[in-house]
Amino acid sequence: MSIGRKLVKVMRDPWILLRKATSPLIERRKAAMDLEQERARSIRFLSEHFGVDAAALHDEYWSSAFASWYLRWYQELGRLVRDKETSSHFDLVTLYMLVRALRPEVVVETGVNYGASSAHILAAMRENGGGTLYSIDLPKPRPPGAPSQDFLVPPELSSSWRLILGDSRDELPGLLRTLGQIDHFHHDSLHTVQHMSWEYATALEHIRYGGVLSSHDVVVPLSLQNVFETFCRKHGLPYGVFRNVGIALCQW
Repeated sequence: MSIGRKLVKVMRDPWILLRKATSPLIERRKAAMDLEQERARSIRFLSEHFGVDAAALHDEYWSSAFASWYLRWYQELGRLVRDKETSSHFDLVTLYMLVRALRPEVVVETGVNYGASSAHILAAMRENGGGTLYSIDLPKPRPPGAPSQDFLVPPELSSSWRLILGDSRDELPGLLRTLGQIDHFHHDSLHTVQHMSWEYATALEHIRYGGVLSSHDVVVPLSLQNVFETFCRKHGLPYGVFRNVGIALCQW
């Protein structure tokens, strides 16, 4: 990428500079987490709050044809692009188990990139027997031959997917008004205090009782404000954070 294009990217998203500066700190925090303990915590949380056997859902995922398909295409993505910029597999499996446990009919997510989280939500919905995912993502100029926003989404799952290209500031309020009530909102777009807080608050008004607000990239350096946890405490939402995914229960 040329210097000029890099400057334009930073001007559009100043948070890039902070992410670059704090990335080593965040990675050290995540590396310090014991993955087996984090997985056990996520399984216990989902089992207790949704009355399911989340351990069985975890095993279901890893024995599925979808998991094998996703790993193959994720490796292919790595061959095509240097910076894959997708959620970790740990976080994606957590999201899959959450959707299987919640059994939502309507899910709204912001942030798609190559479709990693979208694919896992859709795969879980298929196992549930139905549901529709509405995803909002910024339109991004891509050179010929570059991976598209549905690169990691199996074609057979696309019939349950509605991809909306635009800024969530413009698209999210209208979509939520049209849908009225939703079961699950998942944030994975611009990770700034202001934007995350706005998306959480905007979505919360439309999440049904017993629904879920979830967010990716909730781990921050200890010196910075944890937006997700702060929001949950402010609104009295029971929540859990597992590696880099936050799950809040909308019980009000």
